Amino acid sequence: MLLILLVVMSAIIAANALAEEGPLLLPEETWLQKLELPRISLYDTVSNVYLSKGRRSLNGMVRVDSLYNEWYGVHAGVWSYSDLEGKTHRADGHRRHGEPIEWDYYFGYGYRFGGDWPVVKSVKLTLRYNYYDECGNPNGDAEDLRLFISTNSYIHTELQWRYTTKVDRNSFRFRLSKSFNLSPKWRLYNSADVWFGSAKMNGVACPGGWKRARTYKRQGNPLGDSYKTGVHSLIYTIGVDYKFNEHCSLGPYLAAGWALDHDVREGWKERVHCNTFNTSTGCVLKLRF
Repeated sequence: MLLILLVVMSAIIAANALAEEGPLLLPEETWLQKLELPRISLYDTVSNVYLSKGRRSLNGMVRVDSLYNEWYGVHAGVWSYSDLEGKTHRADGHRRHGEPIEWDYYFGYGYRFGGDWPVVKSVKLTLRYNYYDECGNPNGDAEDLRLFISTNSYIHTELQWRYTTKVDRNSFRFRLSKSFNLSPKWRLYNSADVWFGSAKMNGVACPGGWKRARTYKRQGNPLGDSYKTGVHSLIYTIGVDYKFNEHCSLGPYLAAGWALDHDVREGWKERVHCNTFNTSTGCVLKLRF
């Protein structure tokens, strides 16, 4: 009994001493502990055809993979698309079956403005360098520089300027996109892209590419009329995804592309497996950490 009384009295004395000394202070976080972790996104898409700016450039099953990493505005990533049906050939003549056709490597920096105005504080300016590696064709490799201006005040609005150093394919892309939560698990998203291009970019609509279009233009052949600067195409994408958890979602999508310019439409019609209106359907797996 005496022992218990001594223990209780000791506890009371210790509590009074701590109260006189003030609250217990925890050590402050170091700058290393305050650092945020990088944001990583991985997308894996399988679709029935591959659309390039609305034009059907590969008529067969393809897989598109992308890995994106961002940390304090600095970002880097890799993108590729692969032929799943062997519709294309490697440099040695063998057909590709699940092999990549192209790898893109990029890095850049994005700065978001602050301020009290809702529109201004959501404006983001991004500069990116991109390297194209066309598998098995060193002559097809290229580089480009991209500048993005975007805002997320209500609907995501983005303007992209791209300059490709090798073939001088200057282009602009204007994008509007918006997503809606249908339920805690289901989300609907859609976007619309309008492309404007240089003569070389629009000339790709011609069978044989922009070099053939330039030759036709000089010869007065109507197939070369797409070799001009102007509006190119409109691409609309709509899809839904199901969120399994905060890191993983999966869902189908539909993309449709229209040639907005008459001469670009005529060039598309002359291409194999390509029309003035092209569609693509597929499924996207998204992982975010």
